[in-house]
Amino acid sequence: MRNIGLYLLICFLILQFTACTEEEKKPGSVYGVITDKATGEPIRSAGVQLSPLGIKTVTGSEGQYEFMELEEGSYALYVSKTGYSDLNGHSIHVIAGQTIKGDVQIEKLPPSLRVVNDNKQDISNLEFGLATDDVTRSFSIFNDGTEALEWEISKNSEWITKISKTNGMLNAGATQAIIVTIDRDQLSGGVNTTTIHITSNNGSKNLTITAAGVEKRLPTLNTLDVTDIGATKVTFNGKITYTGIPLYTERGFVYSTSSMPTIDNTIAKLTVAVTNDKEYTAQATGLTFDKTYYVRAYAVNSAGIAYSSNEVSFTTTTIADYIVLQTDGIMVQKYDISSGADWNTANTLCENSTVGGYNNWRLPTKGELQSLYGQKTSVGNFTTDNYWTSTVASTYYTAYSVVYFANGSVYSSTPSSTNRVRAVRTLP
Repeated sequence: MRNIGLYLLICFLILQFTACTEEEKKPGSVYGVITDKATGEPIRSAGVQLSPLGIKTVTGSEGQYEFMELEEGSYALYVSKTGYSDLNGHSIHVIAGQTIKGDVQIEKLPPSLRVVNDNKQDISNLEFGLATDDVTRSFSIFNDGTEALEWEISKNSEWITKISKTNGMLNAGATQAIIVTIDRDQLSGGVNTTTIHITSNNGSKNLTITAAGVEKRLPTLNTLDVTDIGATKVTFNGKITYTGIPLYTERGFVYSTSSMPTIDNTIAKLTVAVTNDKEYTAQATGLTFDKTYYVRAYAVNSAGIAYSSNEVSFTTTTIADYIVLQTDGIMVQKYDISSGADWNTANTLCENSTVGGYNNWRLPTKGELQSLYGQKTSVGNFTTDNYWTSTVASTYYTAYSVVYFANGSVYSSTPSSTNRVRAVRTLP
């Protein structure tokens, strides 16, 4: 009996040992989640490799991965993902019959987008000086990554008038130069600051732009006495006493039959070329005789429109700027409309003339102009140059007759030639 009991005990122990051995031989597994080290967000589509077996998998939508049917032992985990630093050799020990937790974090690479100067040094601002011609600055976009970079620049300031390139694709290691242009006339006094934004598919940067603006000031000027007052035309005179900041770009006169005229209520705005001369003049024509007018000088810069604080009033004379020649059946203006114009311009000038309040002036015919040559002294103000007529001199090639007021001779002149112009009007 004792031998039978001992035999049964030995059999029981053998069975227990066999069961434990088989349990130890069951395979193990690894399950884990790959997350972003900074945000803790799961990372999908990351490559995961288990060494030394060399088996690979890709993380799912929740960053999960799993390796199954693993023998007990030590393994190394490798994780890679575009835009992230590789995780190399994370140690994992697999125990037979168990699922080992293998959560790991990986760190995002620094953004590939860099904003640099000519020496590839990172910059965060561009500064413009005070010089009026200092209107451009440059910087570069540098792709410091391993893949192509798609970038775009946006701005929100009106005084940045141009950015040489606002979007593009930049290969790894490549640089794109950018030129920024400003309009100093739109700067306010003191330091002007704005930001341009550079965004990309791998990073973004802000670049601060500063430009010192000079306090703007309007020019000042005076209206001088009106001269050469006639029945329908006068000469206006003005003087710039302060050129303004920045320098004025336009000057002239405004006039009206009401006091203190402005550009908004002027009969006509007469502009005068800007020169170094502080005093300037302009002739107003087409006025009504025996009527009172008011005139003011004006000048313009980016600060606005400046008017002279004073105005000058004048009254045109009652003597008409034309002579009636009953025998010829015409009126003739006392002064030339132009000292030199082609035929088409001459014809238009006559038709647009309003001397004496009439609007049906015209070029004289050849016969009328020859008659005027005979009366040139009494009519007055003729020169010894050629004068246009409305008479066609040639149909073979287009030409018009002109009368030479040195001796009364008649010649032909092509329409593109320039001759003097005197307007006439048929008597009713």
